[in-house]
Amino acid sequence: MAERKKTRVKSKIDELPQETRFIVDSMLANVTYTYQEISDYLKEQGHDISRGSVFRYARRTNNATQRVLEAQAQINTLIEAVKKNPDLDYTEGTMQIIAGGLTQRIAGAQEEWDSMDLGKAVQSLIALSRAKGYKDKIYSDLSTKLELALSGFKQQIFEEISDKDPKLAQRLIFFAEDFAEQITKEN
Repeated sequence: MAERKKTRVKSKIDELPQETRFIVDSMLANVTYTYQEISDYLKEQGHDISRGSVFRYARRTNNATQRVLEAQAQINTLIEAVKKNPDLDYTEGTMQIIAGGLTQRIAGAQEEWDSMDLGKAVQSLIALSRAKGYKDKIYSDLSTKLELALSGFKQQIFEEISDKDPKLAQRLIFFAEDFAEQITKEN
C-alpha cells in the first residue's frame, strides 16, 4: 500500500504581496463581494487568479478561522468554569476538548484510517487506555484517602466531643459526611 504524503495546501493567493492579500482577505470578509469580483480585482492588479481559486482560498481560510474560533471558545468555557469553581478538575475538561477535536479529526480522516499502519493504531488505542486507567486509579486513590480522612475525623470527633456534647458531635459528623458526599459528586 502506497503511503500518502502530507502536503501543505498553497494557493496563488498565498503568494501575493502582503498588502494585496490583506485586501483580498478584507473583500472576503465583506459578503457584498462575489468571488468573481475578487478575481476581477486581482486581474486588474496583474494577478491571473480564477474565481475557483478565490473560492478554494476562502473555504480554506474560513475553515482554519472556524477551527481557531471553536478552540478559543472551548478554552474560554474551560477558563470560566475553573474561575467559578477553583477546585474543578480542569484536566477532565481539557481531556474532553482534546477528545472532541480527535473525534472531529477521526470523522474526517477515513482515508488516513484506511492507510494507517495497524501497529500504530493499536499503540494509539493502548495509550488512550492507559490514560483512562491512570485517571481512574487517581480517582480511586483520592476516594480511598477521602474515606480514610472522613473515618479518622469522625473517630476524633467522637473521642473528643461525644462525652461532653453528643448533639454537637453528631452535627459535626453530619457536616463532614455531607461535605465528603459533595466532593464525591463533583468528581
